[in-house]
Amino acid sequence: MAFLYKFLPCCHARRGRRKRVHRGRIPDRTSIHDRPEVVEARKEVGHWEADLMSFRGNSQHMLVVHERVTRYTVAIKLASKTASETIAALLCFFKSLPDNLLKSVTFDNGMEFAKHKEITQQLGVPTYFCDVYSSWQKGGIENMNGRFRRDLPRKTDLLNMPEEELEQIVLGHNLMPRKVLNGKSPLESLASHLNRAIVFLFNKGIAPHP
Repeated sequence: MAFLYKFLPCCHARRGRRKRVHRGRIPDRTSIHDRPEVVEARKEVGHWEADLMSFRGNSQHMLVVHERVTRYTVAIKLASKTASETIAALLCFFKSLPDNLLKSVTFDNGMEFAKHKEITQQLGVPTYFCDVYSSWQKGGIENMNGRFRRDLPRKTDLLNMPEEELEQIVLGHNLMPRKVLNGKSPLESLASHLNRAIVFLFNKGIAPHP
């Protein structure tokens, strides 16, 4: 009975109480309580959540970006978790999106997001922050992080993992049917909101249909 936890999805025992680390205050932050109701209600595509996952004793980092309605998720390796490195990766990703797929971004209070104002200045997109120690307020991405941990435990050597292997892991999660999406996968849900359809051609890849 003592080892039944090994059959859980994340395969580890309950964590002990962790010491809270005081975080510096991020300037010019807007509270999640000021976020429009349409974002909270998940009625409009284009509202994103961002978070950081750490590996190898907090020495390696991966940026996770998650769309609230479709649950579509992107993962980006970072050379470091500095605010400059993090904002550069976020801007690079967001600039690749169509305008109608970028309407807001919600963060936690990690100092890696201290340069969030650059998103508003360069892209005209508002940013919001959870209350301190309240990461549950962006539960979609927290759930996604837990799913990623099944394939990417903390001991993972992320920097030496081939980019193709990470892409396959992320693609697998974006192709997984979700009950919350009525059996659709995040990729299918995103395509539907873009007035596209995903057709699965086995042994021939995946192709979008107009």
